[in-house]
Amino acid sequence: MELSTYQRTRIKYSNGTDITVSLSLPRIPTVGGVILNPTSAATPVIWRAPYACTVTNVRGYRDGGTGAVVNANNNGVPLLAGNLSLVGADAWTDGGAITGAAVASGNAIQLQFVSFAGGPNYVAIQVDLTRP
Repeated sequence: MELSTYQRTRIKYSNGTDITVSLSLPRIPTVGGVILNPTSAATPVIWRAPYACTVTNVRGYRDGGTGAVVNANNNGVPLLAGNLSLVGADAWTDGGAITGAAVASGNAIQLQFVSFAGGPNYVAIQVDLTRP
């Protein structure tokens, strides 16, 4: 069994936005992050692909609040054709079909926290990938 590499980074913006990014790299990697007490949009780079891979899914999660809108990018290009609305709290929402799924070695994966409503406690985005 191959062990995972795990890393957590906290980013605090001058406007008070606080993002905690967690990175797990098992055999089939998943990258993602959490924005705590979100107040404004943010699009942090969370991972530079060390190898070519394919995005298979983008999911979002909202704790509290009344809404949030998210997406993820591959080198600045959205992975979902339309932004993902997180209308239900406390449940993962599947983003559906992926566009631009091929990730080249050196590409940057970004989490796109678009907007928030009703003061969620946190919003999470998860990007699943496979290696050829």
